[in-house]
Amino acid sequence: MQRIAQGAGERGPKENGFVGAMQDLQGQGMPHIIPMNQKETLCAVAKGKAGFGRGRTESAEKRPAYFGLDKAKDFGEFKRKYFTCLKNNFKRVRKSGKIDLTELKANTKTLQGALSADDYDEYIDILSKSPDVANLYAHHFGNLQSIKRVKNGGAYKPSSKSIEFDFDSAEKGKFSTLAHECGHYFDDVVRFTVDFGEIEKIQSKSPLFAHFIEKKASSSDDFLEGVRADKKHLKKILTADAKAELYADDASAGVQDAIDGLFDTRIRWGHGNKYYNRKYDKIKSMGLEKMMKEAYQELGYDASSQVKVKAICRTYGAASEMWANIVEAVTNGGKSLEYVKKYLPNSYKAFLKILKGVKK
Repeated sequence: MQRIAQGAGERGPKENGFVGAMQDLQGQGMPHIIPMNQKETLCAVAKGKAGFGRGRTESAEKRPAYFGLDKAKDFGEFKRKYFTCLKNNFKRVRKSGKIDLTELKANTKTLQGALSADDYDEYIDILSKSPDVANLYAHHFGNLQSIKRVKNGGAYKPSSKSIEFDFDSAEKGKFSTLAHECGHYFDDVVRFTVDFGEIEKIQSKSPLFAHFIEKKASSSDDFLEGVRADKKHLKKILTADAKAELYADDASAGVQDAIDGLFDTRIRWGHGNKYYNRKYDKIKSMGLEKMMKEAYQELGYDASSQVKVKAICRTYGAASEMWANIVEAVTNGGKSLEYVKKYLPNSYKAFLKILKGVKK
């Protein structure tokens, strides 16, 4: 029988699915039930049929009283109330931070094919400790078309819904690139309960903007607010000593990349100017930079020059990488997550909030 992995702060395993919800109800006072056959069990409950052994039958006969019903006269009403109660409790259990490993494994077959058996089990175990991220895999990873390991590389390709990755150093984290590229995939395909006021204003100027400034979690109003708050935060704390701390530790690569994207300041790790300026460069090549400037001015930004417009536009690339790097940090934990919490606290907080509003 499959088990549900423990969530943060949980003690002791719970069963998954029907059994898990039922066990939880038993803790609330409902008599024990063993669902070897739900139809026969209900008959035993309502009519006192034998067949489960004395202990099970006696327990079954007590269950109608839990709902204030007579087992002989109210079988239909008991069945409705029992399964409604169980269904509602199952939903509550699902929202409580536990991971259904059966569902997680069933929807990560492409990942299983790209890893050795030991590596796959190790990654699933890592995911089981991050319930919110694991639920993205459980409910949305099945739409990924392909994933493969390559040498010294990593990329998510939206056009083909495919991922390439390689393992990383122990200091950076073995699954760092894998989790990062999966973060880009989720940013691209998953729909969250978020607003896109800024992106909609830009896109209202021309439908062409939708090809470069997309609606996705990392460009939502909430996440962009966190990104811009962290830019101010970094300006205050990014001293020479702080840069030295980051430089010395590859586990801070995600934070270094954010600094590169937000400030055009390379420490050791980062995607570089060509990458972070590509949205603006494409917009300018199509003669849309004046429309972009108008949109930013209407949004209340200081866009008095194209240099400032370019800097604002650069934020979307930075936000995209920050989203993926935060997914990596939350997935793998350890020092990379410590760096995110210290240097990117607002983006991290926004990420956790957005994750609660995932649309299944």
